[in-house]
Amino acid sequence: MKIKQILEYFKENLNILDEGNEALTQDNVIKVTIRRKEVTCKDCGVKMQSHGLGRERDVLIGEGYRISYHPLRYICPKCRKTYTLNPPFVEFKARIAEFCKDEIIRDLRSRVSINEVAKKHGISHTTVTKILRSYKNSIDWENLGDELKLGIDEHSFRGYDMVISVRELTTHTQLGFIYPDRKETLKGFLRDLPVKDKITEVTVDMKSSYINSVKEELPKAKIVLDHFHVIQDANREISKAIEIETSVSRSKLPRRVFFKDAEKLKDKEKEKLRKILREHPYISPYYVIKEMIRKAYKAKDKERAREILELAIAYGRKTGDTDIEKWADRLVKYEEYILNYFDSRATNAQLEGSNLVVKLIKRISFGFRNPQNYIQRLSIAFGNI
Repeated sequence: MKIKQILEYFKENLNILDEGNEALTQDNVIKVTIRRKEVTCKDCGVKMQSHGLGRERDVLIGEGYRISYHPLRYICPKCRKTYTLNPPFVEFKARIAEFCKDEIIRDLRSRVSINEVAKKHGISHTTVTKILRSYKNSIDWENLGDELKLGIDEHSFRGYDMVISVRELTTHTQLGFIYPDRKETLKGFLRDLPVKDKITEVTVDMKSSYINSVKEELPKAKIVLDHFHVIQDANREISKAIEIETSVSRSKLPRRVFFKDAEKLKDKEKEKLRKILREHPYISPYYVIKEMIRKAYKAKDKERAREILELAIAYGRKTGDTDIEKWADRLVKYEEYILNYFDSRATNAQLEGSNLVVKLIKRISFGFRNPQNYIQRLSIAFGNI
């Protein structure tokens, strides 16, 4: 039995009463006594005298099992101050052993709900939540390295209420989750990082507040726009164009052929796409620019990518379409950060992949009301335990 192994480990501190008697564990309560030891007064430095027993206490040690014992009391013969001796794994007035709290934290890292953890250990949902809130992620800052690369991304906590995720991409170390999704909270987080001087590169999405925060707090770091978000932005522009054309022409347009990679289109799909673009020329420049951006990311070097991107910008400005011109202006604004991708080809793929785990945690927990509990649960799931 795991509980017996735990008690055996603390054999030098505890005596198990009538060990082996099954009646003692019918209610999952194991009666123990604390071994007496010599205690010295912290103020006087003299040996303290035995002063009887304290009130009987029950302490959870794991999986619904508890130990029942009387604390030992001592008194100083000189200053008359008293001292209460508990087992070494029980904090003063605690009802749960410290190693049991660690086990509960490890259980929370698994893909199970708080209710399941509470049921396993025979405690309430509220107690597990209190332990959850007490968790502090420990990061070995010294061993992260001398040149660090950060990834900053966001995901939904509830609806449009977002949480920012920050990770060191080289070592895959989760540095934290930030709520609320505000420029000032992100700046404060970056400002307090112990390794901010070692950060050489930061990958972000197309959000001005993130870029400005990095510029202000990490002026030496190179900013890279995650190529996934740049392509996603292009796909959004095409979607809006299709919606407008559908509304005006009152004809239903297939979407799949617009978002599938041009080189992966079959002959029938290519013919279908050409026909749509001939019949609906309004969509054509959107599709051309999207494909040029994709082609830029497939370029062998930064200079070739720059040429293709500038061609896309020039083409967009010649169309006379106000929406495309705004898109071209946005590409000019972020051009430097888009092209920085070709220096190290850094992406936020790790963070995007973690969203599957995030969704799973929200699903098994049936959602979260308290954002702090949500952040703590994520910190445990992605932390170093």
